Amino acid sequence: MRGLRTFADLPKDKYFWKEEAEKIPGFLRARRQQYFEQLEVKGVLKKVERSLVYYYADRYPETYSEMALKAGGEQGELVLAQFNEFRAFIRLLITYVIQSPPALDTIVLNSDVQSANDAILGNQLLDYYTETERATELFFRLVETSLLYTAGYIFCCWDPLKGKPLKANPETNEIYYEGDVEFENLTLFDVFFDTGVTQYPKNPWVSCRKRKLKWDVFEEYPGMQDEIQRNLEKDRDETDIEIMAAVGQEYTDQIWVNYAYHLPTPSLPNGRELIYVGDAILGDGPWESKFLPLIRMVPEDVVGSADGYSSAFDLQGLQEALDMEVSSILTDHNALGGKKIWFSDNDAINTAELEAGIKIVQSETPPQVLQFSGGNAENLKMIEVLIRGM
Repeated sequence: MRGLRTFADLPKDKYFWKEEAEKIPGFLRARRQQYFEQLEVKGVLKKVERSLVYYYADRYPETYSEMALKAGGEQGELVLAQFNEFRAFIRLLITYVIQSPPALDTIVLNSDVQSANDAILGNQLLDYYTETERATELFFRLVETSLLYTAGYIFCCWDPLKGKPLKANPETNEIYYEGDVEFENLTLFDVFFDTGVTQYPKNPWVSCRKRKLKWDVFEEYPGMQDEIQRNLEKDRDETDIEIMAAVGQEYTDQIWVNYAYHLPTPSLPNGRELIYVGDAILGDGPWESKFLPLIRMVPEDVVGSADGYSSAFDLQGLQEALDMEVSSILTDHNALGGKKIWFSDNDAINTAELEAGIKIVQSETPPQVLQFSGGNAENLKMIEVLIRGM
């Protein structure tokens, strides 16, 4: 675990959000690194990494074989098993939450006819987006990511390439579309904000990223293809490499597009919205909304900070103990199972008369198995205790 580093490139005498657009991506990258280094110092990143490993049953990747059971120990004498109750309990928690999804409704604040008509239109829009944007799936992923990553997000943004094509620019042949709202699930690794905030709702700014098809980005921002291409590698960082195992850019057409938003405050009265890839600025303008375009869910807030806490962390130790107990039983069965016949040292043995697969143990006295832990019966009791604990 390393200590936090000081970022000398962050301005001290001026709010960095007021700087020229070309400078802000560098400042935000420094803030992102600062944010994740704090999560690393707090131990959050390692806990999240374990949650992902246990959830997807990938605890022993270094001992890969063609079987789900792995060989461990110095000479392969141990049988390593994953008895994945962790995933079962996480899925059960998700089911408890999504079985009663939130009901959305438009509230009428005024009593005039126009407001009543607007409310009807609002409910129709809610019904439309609930159906077309697969709201149930979005909500499921939101709960799932919040449990595994301590925080889950739904990003609400405007996509100018969605909807029906309207017309083409006769000079450039560029096609214009209706555009529409787009929703996407984001995880802890896709969002960051000021590390000094103690309550997320009071956070004045946030930055996030999402994967988009590179060729769609070129269409959305014509004339910037070369600049975007030059800036792709600037969005790769240690967090991607260590935690998310990011795929090299040469193997995919998906790229990171970054979005940063600042609410209107006394220090920045008009707010600000910035869209960029690396240091290439794709959009810069005011953000006059009173809300950030991210819906955030955390299982539980950590008192005194904006960090989240998940019950998945409490299940990790129990899951490890459960794997140990199951592996111990299977190791015993693997070592002691099968047909074995004991002969004394003086007995004459004709191995040709033995069936295939029978092992011979020859010694002065019959061998005995020592059970210091109480045998498999004690292991089975402990498995029940651990599952009840989970």
